[in-house]
Amino acid sequence: MSDPVILQKTQSEGEDFSSNEDDGSQSDYEGYDTDRYQPFFEDEIRDIDDEFVGRKEYVRAVKTFGVRFPYSCILKNLPTTHLSLKNRNMGLEAIQPLCHALKNNLRVEMLDLQGNDIGHKGTSMVMEMLLENVTICHLNLANNNLGNFGAREIGNTLPRLKLVKYLNLAGNKFGDSGMETMALGIALNMSIELLNLSYNEFEERGGKLLGGALAMNKKLRHLDLSWNHLRGNGGVAVVRALKTNATLTSLNLSMNGLGYEGSVAVSEALRHNSTLTELDVRNNRINWDGARIISRALRNNITLRVLKIGENPLTTTGCHDLVDSVTGDKSNLKLMDCSNVCVLGETLILAASIRAKRKFQFLSGRKVGSPDKLGQRSAREKRPMEQMLDFIKKHGLRPLELLKNFDKTATCEMPRSEFINRIKKTGIRMYNFEIEALADEITTKSSVDGIINYRSLIESVLKEVKLERDNKVKERDRKQRLKEYHKRILQRGTPEDLQDSNIHLESFQDPAAGCISFCSRETSDQRSRLFTITHSIRQLSLVDSRFKQENTGTKGITGSNILPKPAVLPAPVRFLSMTAPLGRARTSRPKAKKKKKKVKRVK
Repeated sequence: MSDPVILQKTQSEGEDFSSNEDDGSQSDYEGYDTDRYQPFFEDEIRDIDDEFVGRKEYVRAVKTFGVRFPYSCILKNLPTTHLSLKNRNMGLEAIQPLCHALKNNLRVEMLDLQGNDIGHKGTSMVMEMLLENVTICHLNLANNNLGNFGAREIGNTLPRLKLVKYLNLAGNKFGDSGMETMALGIALNMSIELLNLSYNEFEERGGKLLGGALAMNKKLRHLDLSWNHLRGNGGVAVVRALKTNATLTSLNLSMNGLGYEGSVAVSEALRHNSTLTELDVRNNRINWDGARIISRALRNNITLRVLKIGENPLTTTGCHDLVDSVTGDKSNLKLMDCSNVCVLGETLILAASIRAKRKFQFLSGRKVGSPDKLGQRSAREKRPMEQMLDFIKKHGLRPLELLKNFDKTATCEMPRSEFINRIKKTGIRMYNFEIEALADEITTKSSVDGIINYRSLIESVLKEVKLERDNKVKERDRKQRLKEYHKRILQRGTPEDLQDSNIHLESFQDPAAGCISFCSRETSDQRSRLFTITHSIRQLSLVDSRFKQENTGTKGITGSNILPKPAVLPAPVRFLSMTAPLGRARTSRPKAKKKKKKVKRVK
């Protein structure tokens, strides 16, 4: 970018920096990448073809607002559909004439203002321009240091935007305070389909408010929330909104911190949501337990097409559970990204079997020969007595019937060697050392020759049956406690209801402009001052109406007829009208019931 001081100096001295082919010297002007023209003259402005473009308005606005030079890249791209000013750091000075020129422009459809440090004042100008422009549908305001005040300007304008489809607000450091002023605007917007809110430092409070906004939104299809601080209840609230939202098809939550709580919310959302097709939860501290919970919901999900869950501590066990959950015919998953996660050969074979039935791609880390120690689940070895009881249940026998077959002589005693031979003949699949351990367990201690008492065998069976029942009760209690814990996680992470939150919109009616502006809840002093202003405006309007009525003789003019009617807003949102008439509300009198006349019947 050229230095304006150099250009001003060359113009005053009258030097010519055009290229000279005769002497072969290079112009000093060619070494600069100039973005600005020298000041335009009136005859040069008249020569510009400016139908539905706004270049004349831009040049005049540059002079009007005191900007030294117009930007050549703006004048060059105003007649095109894509106006890109990315990373030019123009600041607030150059935004005002640009917005003035774009109000009547009918060519530009994509406006890229990323990295220009326009601040909240420049954001206010851009939002005001969008309300008058009828062609811009793609807006990029990323990395502009908007902050909380910029979020307020955007939140106030979002309910009235009708043409913008793509909005990029990444890297503006809104934080939770910015989401407090922008959440309801997102909820009421009916035009934006793709919204990028990455790199904005949203935490628990912002996540709950954003979850409430997503639950109310009826238009958004793609949402990017990557690289934020959505952890714990904040992350759960955002994911839980998918249970109510019926339009969102793509959600990017990578590089947050969902953890185990977020895994529970993802599982709950995948069970009920029927529109989400792409989910990105990479780098979210989801371990093998979280993968097991998500895999349970994936078995019955039929809409998800892309799942990116790599770069998490899934271990080989969690990765195998995820692949195994999409082997059924109900699943339509086409891509599972488990990048940087080691897998077993069994998992790769399972993915190949899925690929043989339908289109499926599985991305993973390197193959390992043994499972990870963390998350490894190994089945508990059954005791010999458990194996004998399983055999009895499988064949529908009673323990007494099997034991009577062993005791043919009805002496209630049996040699140890005879018991081992009869166990082998029954067909129970047990190793020899297991059969010997079973015989040692029921052999009476008082017997010297290894005699097995029939009564001790019965007691061992009853003891094993009681132990099995106790284990079932403990397992049932453990599952019930886990279910209640998951329920508490979902309750703590409930999306915040915007009606009951600190976001309380007030409808401010301006009689002069005839429009409604939305402002967030302020302090008590600011609210009282706002009420005083609106009340004063109303009194002036009433005085003006009485003056006209006395001079013109018109009748029937009241304060309610002067003020325009407020815009009709969705029913779930409650507003406090600051222009409502003071005093007692008017109530309609109940209508008197007509008495029916009784007709005397003639006998």
